[in-house]
Amino acid sequence: MFSIEEKKKAIEEAIRVTKKQGKIFIAYITNEAVIITYGLKKGNMLKLKEVCDENYKVKEIPEEIFSVNYVEEFNKIIKSFPVKVLNEVAVEGLSEYLMEYINELTEEEYKIWLDYHFKNCERKDLIGYSSHVMCICQKNR
Repeated sequence: MFSIEEKKKAIEEAIRVTKKQGKIFIAYITNEAVIITYGLKKGNMLKLKEVCDENYKVKEIPEEIFSVNYVEEFNKIIKSFPVKVLNEVAVEGLSEYLMEYINELTEEEYKIWLDYHFKNCERKDLIGYSSHVMCICQKNR
């Protein structure tokens, strides 16, 4: 789903098949995940000029297998639907980018990392850095 119309149609269909007051979980890939993972970690910083606009917003390229969103961009879309947003959370948070360090933690240290992650996965100022964001909604009617 690359166009806003396609994204809206998918959300519309999810709402249509959901019972009244039912929960809808919508996940999407963030723009920053592509910049950090594809650009920085995979050594493609120069290629970012091809796949991004001048503000480093990843272009919608139908030949690719995914589309990305800014958090505020997705929020504008979801506000046009008869749903109540219950929560919006970072799925991986910073863990995907830091996995080599996290994998070296002791079990006790890992428990602290998880505590940190779970306490921060709902912070609106951080969720855009997660590879995926999950929007949890409830159908109004």
